[in-house]
Order: sequence, then C-alpha cells, then structure tokens
Amino acid sequence: MTSDNLKDKYDVVIVGGGHNGLVAATYLAQADLSVLVLERLESTGGAAVSARPFAGLPARLSRYSYLVSVMPDQIISDLGLDLELKSRSVASYTPVHREGKHSGLFVERNEGKATAESFRRLTGSDGEYDAWRKFYGEVREFTRRWRRRSSSRCAPPARSATWSTRPPGTTSSSSRSAR
Repeated sequence: MTSDNLKDKYDVVIVGGGHNGLVAATYLAQADLSVLVLERLESTGGAAVSARPFAGLPARLSRYSYLVSVMPDQIISDLGLDLELKSRSVASYTPVHREGKHSGLFVERNEGKATAESFRRLTGSDGEYDAWRKFYGEVREFTRRWRRRSSSRCAPPARSATWSTRPPGTTSSSSRSAR
C-alpha cells in the first residue's frame, strides 16, 4: 500500500503499538478519526507487557509494567477501562556481586527500616540512603506537579467512534465500538 492510499483510508497513522500509541489511537478513534496503528512486534502493549527473557525458562517478567501506576486517572476514566491497580510491598531489588560475594539493594514500596538497612549494608553508611531519599523526594514533587498540569490538559473525547482490527482493504464484521 502506498502512502497516498494510506492518506485516503486513514486520518492518522501511529507508528508503534506500545501503551502510549494505543492510548493515543483510542482517543483519536473516539474523536471520530480513522486510525491505523503499526507495530513491528508480534503483540501490542510495549513496556506494559510481560515477557520471557530467558530462553528455556518458563519465567515471565515485567517490562516496566509498573509504569502503569503513573497512568492518570483521567485517562483510565476517558477510555472506560475496567482496571484495578494492585500494589506490592517490594519496590525493587538490585542484585550486587562484589568481591566474590552476592548481596543486593532492597527497596520497600513504603519506605521503612529494611530499605535504610539495605543501603547501610551495601554502602557502609547512611549517606547514600539520605541522597536517595532526597532525590526521590524531588522526583515525587516533580511528578505531583506534572500530573496536576497534564491531567488538566486531557480533554475528554468528543463522542464515541468505531474502530476495527481488520487489515486495510478488507471487510469484516469485526468493527466494534471504542467504548
């Protein structure tokens, strides 16, 4: 299909079917625009999808799906998502191998004594822990301000639209309402 054909069939072409591309496509479709999403991988979802990173092992690990926790409530509402977010007690664990010994940095979701002790064991003092707390305090403040500004700019969709999962140029009854 040539680019001229795409212009005739679609109002917008989004390159990348990651979580951000899918959200953008849904907003555009809800505004009655014809949207095509192109994705080079076998599945959509981008960083919000878990994967099997180790050949031969059945483990599935997150590819940053924890970032969904920064998804504004306004987008969840606008898209009519039936979404329940769950929290876990462990924010992160970073393994460390130093001088033939295995250890790591354990960070709790709700900062507590275990996080402070983990920094202390790994670094030998409270200095890095204090610097980490200061940095994340600044990140929290930035995020709070960003969310307040960005969520006020999320305009609700004009009206419901129709979208399709069918390839261009084919007909099917697979069209459905975006909501």
